[in-house]
Amino acid sequence: MLFTLIAIVILLFFYVKEPSKCLALLFIWYPTIVMLPVCRGVNVTTLFIYLLLFQSFLKYGKKPFLSFPFFVPFIVCIGSYLVSAVLGYKIALSVAKWVEQYVFVWVIWVAYKPTKSNNSFLFFNLMGYLLFLDAYAMVESVTIENPFLDYLRSSGIDIPRQSPLYVRYGLYRSQSLTVWTSIMAIASGLGAIFLAYNFFEKRLKPNPILYVTWVFCLIGVFISGTRSAMVVTAISTLGFLRKLINLKYIVILGIVGFVAMSLTGDFFSEVVESFVNSDEAGGSSVEQRGMQFLVAYKYWMNAPIIGNGLDFTNFLVAQEVGLLGAESIIFRLLIDRGLVGFFSFIFLYGYSCWVLYKKGYSNWSYILIGFAFGKIASLLFLLEEAFPFVYVVFLMKMHSEESFRRLKAFLISRITNQDSVVCHDENKS
Repeated sequence: MLFTLIAIVILLFFYVKEPSKCLALLFIWYPTIVMLPVCRGVNVTTLFIYLLLFQSFLKYGKKPFLSFPFFVPFIVCIGSYLVSAVLGYKIALSVAKWVEQYVFVWVIWVAYKPTKSNNSFLFFNLMGYLLFLDAYAMVESVTIENPFLDYLRSSGIDIPRQSPLYVRYGLYRSQSLTVWTSIMAIASGLGAIFLAYNFFEKRLKPNPILYVTWVFCLIGVFISGTRSAMVVTAISTLGFLRKLINLKYIVILGIVGFVAMSLTGDFFSEVVESFVNSDEAGGSSVEQRGMQFLVAYKYWMNAPIIGNGLDFTNFLVAQEVGLLGAESIIFRLLIDRGLVGFFSFIFLYGYSCWVLYKKGYSNWSYILIGFAFGKIASLLFLLEEAFPFVYVVFLMKMHSEESFRRLKAFLISRITNQDSVVCHDENKS
């Protein structure tokens, strides 16, 4: 298939030339290329994540993998997948696909080199992807046409086709370059947040392209009509919210907010109303979620500890047993992975937020908290529990490298000054 071939050629070029840039492109394009198959059960993302894992292990050995700050919760969660894959209703050979996002985060920690060149490459390409993603979403929202997804469907890829009446707030809910409208919204929202964190930590300089990217991302989040994605984005901003308490930013945001409300006041009124009266705004109502829970409880009780096995929930959804879309990770955790999976999910986010707090990175924990809310409220299908850690680990790598460079510069300056003092004393003697 054409797009699969293009993605493989580009990624393979950077895999050979500079693995860090290959990792950056995988991170940026993930919401789109996760749809592109290489062969049965293997997508472009799966192929390159495991290639990079193999290369990293050969090059660096096991020591950097063991130094991973989220080692314990990741092992627990991957273990819960393996238990359900082996002991479930059938052996799930696709377990590598299920845990690929965990592996991806781990490989970024080991193999990504946060040099100025690699970081600039990441930021530039991320802004380009987000601009195209959201511009395409705007066009689709107006035209209700998506040639990219139509081409993928014609190539035999199973992508849900939305009804032209799939509208919220008066706008068609576009999928853009992703399989679901919620994935487009999360990619836009967290992409904007990631750029904002780097901006406030002075890795990104102010420039018009960055500002336009933020505006496009916010438009993408809102026209998706996905309320959970709006909340994920809002929670994730809490880590740098206090930095916005600055006269310059208050004035800029005030002007932008006033213009937006003046031009689209009715739209924002509908958004607020949809949160206040959620049952009338479309999507699953409280009654429907209650029905889904009762059905999920029934099947959970068949295997309460280890679950029924990976992908069993999707089987039930296809059988139309009353789960509808099983639109919360809670249902899927209990059915597929049982109590082991449910508690591993809680442990993953709880332990990881504690680790970030202990290391002085507590601001970034809001990305994890926001995403966890999104998974509970709306599932965010195809983006597994490990996905937000990609953003966090990139931030950790960049921050650690900068701290190391500052410490190195400080030590060199101290040594240089001491040498100068010694030479001066010797000359006086």
